[in-house]
Amino acid sequence: MNPVTPMHKLAVAFLALFASFSAAGCGSAVRVIVPAYFHGRLVVHCTSTGSNEAPLHADTNGVADGPCPSVQTSVLVFRNSTPTAILRQPGWTSTRDGIPTSIHIQVD
Repeated sequence: MNPVTPMHKLAVAFLALFASFSAAGCGSAVRVIVPAYFHGRLVVHCTSTGSNEAPLHADTNGVADGPCPSVQTSVLVFRNSTPTAILRQPGWTSTRDGIPTSIHIQVD
């Protein structure tokens, strides 16, 4: 006799769905594209929280606006389609509730 019941199948399906949503939200990095000549301080203003598949684009002053993940994660900066060095660990600011409001990055 098969010990797998419909309830077991439902539980496995639910856990698989939960794991896929968790992995998608936690593993994504913030990607920012800066102008070709840009060096210095880069600020990302978090306009909302959530997943962002598209990279953010910084203006000539080093400012980008867009969604930020709800938890601190890695930040990748690109110049001319090439990863660019970050001189210090990105600084995250947030509200008292832990909602991110901005990310400060020093770009080489």
